[in-house]
Amino acid sequence: TYAHYEILDNKLVIAEALDNKFHLAIDSYAQTRKLNFLEHKEVRSPIEENEYLLLKSFIHQKAVIAKSNFQAFQLEIESYTNALKHLNISPQEKLSLDLLQEITVNSLDQEQAIKTLEDFIKNETSLDDLLNSSLDFEKQFKYFYNVDLNERQSLLGDNSSLLYEKGYGNNDVIGPNALHGTSVAGIIALTAEQLSLPVKILPIKAIAQGDERDKDVINAIYYAVDNGAKIINMSFGKYDSLYPEEVFKAMKYAEEHDVLIIQAAGNEFTNLDRKTYYPLKSFNETTLTNTLVIGSHNKVIDINFFSSFSNFGKQTVDLLAPGNEVTSLALDHQMAIFSGTSLSAPLVSTVAAFCFAISKDLKPFEVIELIKSTSNDFSKLKVFKAGAGRVELKKIVKKAGSPNLRNLLETMFISTTN
Repeated sequence: TYAHYEILDNKLVIAEALDNKFHLAIDSYAQTRKLNFLEHKEVRSPIEENEYLLLKSFIHQKAVIAKSNFQAFQLEIESYTNALKHLNISPQEKLSLDLLQEITVNSLDQEQAIKTLEDFIKNETSLDDLLNSSLDFEKQFKYFYNVDLNERQSLLGDNSSLLYEKGYGNNDVIGPNALHGTSVAGIIALTAEQLSLPVKILPIKAIAQGDERDKDVINAIYYAVDNGAKIINMSFGKYDSLYPEEVFKAMKYAEEHDVLIIQAAGNEFTNLDRKTYYPLKSFNETTLTNTLVIGSHNKVIDINFFSSFSNFGKQTVDLLAPGNEVTSLALDHQMAIFSGTSLSAPLVSTVAAFCFAISKDLKPFEVIELIKSTSNDFSKLKVFKAGAGRVELKKIVKKAGSPNLRNLLETMFISTTN
């Protein structure tokens, strides 16, 4: 019951999809799936047994806490809505202390209702806040930390015994929530438009709420390569992986077919030189030559230059690009402001597309070298935590020898590099 869903009366409700196929809207975390994998393994090594016991305790605790918090918020919601009913106030009406003071009290219930709502207002807590928090915790114990959650075969036609598979899922790339993918594609579209750069976007929806599954990432990469993608933008990542070698092989397949991969570094302000982040661009002493990992920076070049959320690593994060309060496309033809390395990566993907436009004969490793060699060097800043520096399109144009494009790009330099 974690497929295509809608929020109706603030409850998760299953919704039918076209052709009796469902969308995978919410999935479990990678750690939860790893626990399930170890739990069903007939023989566990001592190391695996230790990991299994630690994960079991951790996941169980997370699920229990989430359920307890969910129940607590449900009580708060009940208290809030009962108070509204006693006062004949619509849930859609904007509450204020002034509004409550205008109400004539005719019973002890109404007196208590006003006191209840006054407390919520003073704590700056709205009904929407309570509903959203309740939903967040409900998703945690029902989906993210649910070890037994596995209905992909019945809902998606996915054969879990096959790591390489075609034909499961559906061709609706919008699904129940397309905001993240739209914002990522929007960065590419908006930047390419400023560059007068003709690009085609091949949207592949492979990730639900929760952590991406290795199988979906593997098949998405093969699909992108086999269908002519020149650049694969991967604005996702996680800290646990059941099949890291197989994902690496798919990325290697992209390398063998001269396809560039741009990967977001993640948003937990974690040192990736010390903590493994998947997918990997290096595996068993082999490093891919077609992959760039992108962190985020702010607009100012001072102690706050490095985005407070961006993962970092001198050896693991290659470059920085704007990712803090970036304007992009949202749903229903709207614009919105987003933050995250998920927005930094598509900026670099578009810069890479520009490099290929300059010279279609460039190989991915040559594009990477061009971008890195022309990046601004901020290594002397004490707050600098990445590899080569900040992406600089203006320098790329100069080095690539395309002076006829400089005037065209002049306005774009400001929006992408500051």
